[in-house]
Parts: sequence; structure tokens; C-alpha cells
Amino acid sequence: KLLLHVTLIRKSRDFSHRSMIKLRFRVGRLVFLLMVLIGNELIAQTANTLPLQPQKLQYAQEVEKEALAKKDTLMLAEAYYLYAKIYVTAHDYLKGKNYFIQSLRIIEKKGDSYHLGRLYCRLADLEIKQTNMTEALKYGRLALAIFQRVDSKKGIMEAHQLIGSIYIALALQTPSLRDSVLYYCKIGEKMAYQLRDTISIANIDNI
Repeated sequence: KLLLHVTLIRKSRDFSHRSMIKLRFRVGRLVFLLMVLIGNELIAQTANTLPLQPQKLQYAQEVEKEALAKKDTLMLAEAYYLYAKIYVTAHDYLKGKNYFIQSLRIIEKKGDSYHLGRLYCRLADLEIKQTNMTEALKYGRLALAIFQRVDSKKGIMEAHQLIGSIYIALALQTPSLRDSVLYYCKIGEKMAYQLRDTISIANIDNI
């Protein structure tokens, strides 16, 4: 599975020259890893779809059934979201995207929210898996704009990390975009420490 959230360098408050050198070195390592992961993903796409996970599928069906019985649109959106994740895991990206879109159409009627931004992140992730980086960047920017409007610090951090990973892929063909890689990854890294996000910090320390 393609690494969706990229975080870089050790903690540095002022991002000194030494820290920037470390960041550039780690970006280089991540470029190599991304090339390998994209290659593996393309190979996986040529294979047949995987079997659906029965327990997760049953749970999604139960949520959908309950949502329809209660006429609860938000619960229905969650059911579609669960279906989408199941199909993406099975490499059926078309069905996965269709379910994400159905969930999004319901959620967006309620206005901006963390959940709406999360859906755009998932759509970006899905485009990354298919190496559609321009489309992924579009969704990533939409997610970031929503997170900024609702002032979700966690969402803003996640979106910067996501967009940074997309720019890494784009920079393989357009080296001039490396500054964008550094910009988004640096902000994502800084916010991870500010929020004490242990998962993101662990990823940083392991790079």
C-alpha cells in the first residue's frame, strides 16, 4: 500500500541550515521509496481485484440498513464511506471512488467539516494509488482549504503531509517543484510536534 502521509526531519524550531540539509536528504530517500511503491502499486493494479473482507462488508451493510430504516443521511454517508474503504482495499478503485463520491455528496450538504475534508483526503489517496498526481493534488488542496476554514489543526497537518507526498511524486518529473515538497513537508512536520501527534512523530523519527 502506497505511503499516503509523508513526514520529514527531526524536531527543529527554527529550521536551521543544518535541519534543511537533513530535510533535503530525507526527501531524497522518500523519492526513491515512492518510486518503488508506485511501481509496486502499478503491478498490483494489473492483477485481479482481491476478495472483499466479509466481516467489514457485513458491518457496512448493517450500517446502511439501519441508516435507511432511520432515514439518517449522515449514517448513510458513513456506510458509503465504509463501502469505499472496503473496495479500495480490494483494489476495485472505480467502485471505491463511486462510494466516496456518494458519501461526499451527502456530507457536503451539511457545510464544511473535518469529515468533508477527510473525504477529499481519501479521494486524493485513491488518485495517488492510481498515480493520478494532478488529480490527487486537486483533492488535497480542496481538503486543506476546508480544514483551514473550520480551523482543524489536525486536518491542516494531515493535508500538508498529504500534499507534500504528492509534490514528491510530481517533482520526479518537474525538479523545480522540490521547493513545494520542502514547504508542505516542513509545515506538516512542525504541526505534528505542536499537536504532539504520536503517529506522525513516530513516522518522522523512523525516516
